[in-house]
Amino acid sequence: MKRTCVSAVRRTVLCAALACGLMVTALMHTSNAELTRGTVSPTVPPNFHTVEVKKGGFSIAVPNTWLALDPKSKSFNEMLVASAKADPDLAPTLDQFKTVAPYALFLAADQSAATYSSDLLVLQLPIARSELSHPSDVQTVLESAFAGKLSDLTTRTIKVADTKSLIASGNLPVTALDGSQVTAYLTALLVPTRDGVLDFTFGTAAPGDQDSTLQAMIQSLKLLR
Repeated sequence: MKRTCVSAVRRTVLCAALACGLMVTALMHTSNAELTRGTVSPTVPPNFHTVEVKKGGFSIAVPNTWLALDPKSKSFNEMLVASAKADPDLAPTLDQFKTVAPYALFLAADQSAATYSSDLLVLQLPIARSELSHPSDVQTVLESAFAGKLSDLTTRTIKVADTKSLIASGNLPVTALDGSQVTAYLTALLVPTRDGVLDFTFGTAAPGDQDSTLQAMIQSLKLLR
């Protein structure tokens, strides 16, 4: 029974995360959102800044050109409403995001994209650390969630922030805001912490292992507790 519940949570979270790139691109066109910047540190790559999310117990480097948002803030909720009013077709995507909003800690996306916006969604998953001991379960959930549409799916262990973690990646076709078909590349990094599991889900326009921005962000990740 427990494994079934975890699968349902992962299925919902991963589907919503893939939609975030399109959603944030829409937000950029329907709101006057301003870039939120963290503290510049000499240890982060050039043209990046460090964002510290105390509630989640982590910090991560984010490109200066990315829009960083607090998914629980009043201004973010106002942007969701504005986007839905500006483009009713976005309603299903926005509703999908709202299903994972209670778990959301941080959201950032490339504000220069016109179609598919590379993005990062960070969630505090309601699952135990022990779930990461079963990489095959994560792969099974992904395969089931996307009904075979997720291609080149892989899951493996990785050491991030001096912590043994799990990373899953794959790709699938999505419809961009202009109606064209594009390939979205999913990279989900699952990091165990003393509070449970942090899920760093990246949606990118290039394969994760070839995306220098994604790799720089992962390498910059630090746990604060």
